[in-house]
Amino acid sequence: MLTLALAGMLAVAVADTTIRLPGTTLKFGLPPERVATLGTFGPASAGGGRKPAAAGVEEHEGPMRFFGLDAQARLTFEDRRLTRGRFEVESVSPHSFSYVEDQLRRLGNRRECRRIDASGRVCDWIGRATVHLQLSGRQLVAEIAPTASLAKPIAAVRPAPAPTDTAGRMGVALPTVVAPAAAPDTVWLSGPDSLPAPIALEICRPVRPEAARSEGIFGRVTVQVLVDVDGRVLETQIVRGIPALDQAALACARRFRFQPYRANGKPVRFRHELSLTFLLD
Repeated sequence: MLTLALAGMLAVAVADTTIRLPGTTLKFGLPPERVATLGTFGPASAGGGRKPAAAGVEEHEGPMRFFGLDAQARLTFEDRRLTRGRFEVESVSPHSFSYVEDQLRRLGNRRECRRIDASGRVCDWIGRATVHLQLSGRQLVAEIAPTASLAKPIAAVRPAPAPTDTAGRMGVALPTVVAPAAAPDTVWLSGPDSLPAPIALEICRPVRPEAARSEGIFGRVTVQVLVDVDGRVLETQIVRGIPALDQAALACARRFRFQPYRANGKPVRFRHELSLTFLLD
């Protein structure tokens, strides 16, 4: 009976069609027949060293638009329900990529980046669905799945064994096991429905490096900062950069100091984006 109940619960979860794949007309949980009416799809090939799909899993592929960009889609169905999608855009301009990120931000997704540099970036945009974006050169790959399906269970922590009488009588000092303090919550303050903006107590005026000045390079650099509970900047990373100005922008962002931020009555860390403009001078 328990097995049947669990199977029923899983079927209901998979059939949930309320979560959309951002940037597309698709929703998770749709059957292949319904998806076929929204595009031109056929069975995916197993080429390129890919393993054949497991039992109960189908993969279909075909052209589809992703945030208005021409993409090649690979859709995965489990028990005939759409569970994830992969979209490849062969050539995307910097302007188009910025548009994709702006749209994800407007949808309320929270961004967590593993890498941002001159060669590309790897970021997760997390909402009801998680969009894993990889930009390499001009190629864009987006992998999308319901966020709940990506959650990993938290491993149980066994308490330290209590001291024994024998150890006490022998005079052996037992180590005290202290659990690490939980990191403070982190909130995102640059989303469309964000909390009030942070207050900067100390700011930095961007100054162009001599090399950029001699070459006539100027413009705006956007830097994401992670700010600690005391208002100090802990981390910086370039969101939209200009190579000749990026290092100066990061150094400037690290000099900002903010008023400590509180959410729900407790101190929190926060992520925020700074727009630093390097003027002609």
